[in-house]
Amino acid sequence: MSPLLERARETLKIEIAGLEGLIERLGPEFEEAVNLLYACQGKVILAGMGKSGLIARKIAATLTSTGTPSLFLHAGESSHGDLGIITRQDVVIVFSYSGETSEVVQMIGHIHAIGVPLIAMTGKPESTLAQASTVHLSIAVEKKPVRLGLLLPQAAPQPWPWVTHWQCAYLSSVSLVKIILLCFIRVEVWGAN
Repeated sequence: MSPLLERARETLKIEIAGLEGLIERLGPEFEEAVNLLYACQGKVILAGMGKSGLIARKIAATLTSTGTPSLFLHAGESSHGDLGIITRQDVVIVFSYSGETSEVVQMIGHIHAIGVPLIAMTGKPESTLAQASTVHLSIAVEKKPVRLGLLLPQAAPQPWPWVTHWQCAYLSSVSLVKIILLCFIRVEVWGAN
């Protein structure tokens, strides 16, 4: 087998292990998150920074396509007046692997002042964001880097590139929200049972 195929298979095994970890962590918090979305009378606001922000933007688009009013709030812009988009009828879902991203953490006070539910998706249950949330959903994955050996511009930092917990956390985040959405749609159509 070629080294590239070996690396590809090893990467998939790491990502699968991350997803299997999600199965073990599903519990009452998951149900609470689905119920908060079901009870939402306003919009679902999704927020994050960097890669976590891209995940939030993608999920906002997915929710909108299912008929659930939702939008993406860029955490960096939130302190410049964009927090005004959040109303008392909304639910806020914030993505941050560390749970300590300054732009995300500064949103917490406003969210609490309005009194809306905050669903936090982090890899760190002890983080500021996780502790401040109504519901915390863990997207933690084991840190196992895998050298991919891709060709990159000369300016790329060395050693590079590595698939780390961030790439696996992306898959975990998207998968976890996807199953929340599927359960949410089921509850909406068929009821809680």
